[in-house]
This record gives sequence, C-alpha cells and structure tokens, in this order.
Amino acid sequence: MRTTINIDDSLLESAAAFTGIHERSKLVNAVFECFVAAESAKRLRSLAGKAPDFTVADRPKRQNSDAAPASYLNEPSSPD
Repeated sequence: MRTTINIDDSLLESAAAFTGIHERSKLVNAVFECFVAAESAKRLRSLAGKAPDFTVADRPKRQNSDAAPASYLNEPSSPD
C-alpha cells in the first residue's frame, strides 16, 4: 500500500541508527512489525491465568530463520 505520512525526522534517524536499515519503506515496515509483535505479546501476557484448565499443545520448535523481528534489527536470533 502506498501512503503519505509525516514522521518526526529525529525518530526516523534514531530508528535507522538502531536497526541499520536506511531505506525508508523497509524501515517503516520493520518498525510496524516490531510494534505489532510487542502489542501481540502484551495482549498474550494479559491473558495469563484467565483459563486455568488450558493446556499448551506440543508444537515443533521454530527454526532460527523464522525469527522475524530479530532479522530486521541486525541482531542474531536467539537460539530456541
């Protein structure tokens, strides 16, 4: 989707410095992805203890190549 937005220059520069991403569209997408991941984690944490009979199903471990936000941040993925 193409859109026009006003972004604070200092925030944009800080985000580029932290991530090493200098292409604006990739940077904005990375920031949105990190924001969505953080908010999803917050929502999941808020559910803690709400279903005491809930059991977690077994599932395969993720491969390091599947780690999304870390790949954008030029940081090594943490091993599972």
